[in-house]
Amino acid sequence: MQATAKRRGIDISSLSARQVDLADFYEFDYLVAMDLDNHHSLLAMAPANRECDIRLFLDFASGSEREVPDPYYGGVDGFEHVFDLIEDAANGFLEHLENEDDG
Repeated sequence: MQATAKRRGIDISSLSARQVDLADFYEFDYLVAMDLDNHHSLLAMAPANRECDIRLFLDFASGSEREVPDPYYGGVDGFEHVFDLIEDAANGFLEHLENEDDG
């Protein structure tokens, strides 16, 4: 994924994953999951009085796919496809936030 992003002029080499912790449900407005398993896990661990919206990331995308697939199974094309999905969802998420601010 780093090579795919780099070809598109984006450096993601300093990014890393981490576990969600209880404070995240209060610190962030949104927690987004890439697939249904992670979405269900977030909902299961979420406190009833959480302050965040828990969504699938592709809910914000223009396409019909619901889950971000694992790019490793698609070779180079898989990474390109996943990057396209993430880019589309990120743009949709920004639009969602802009519309939310207008309302």
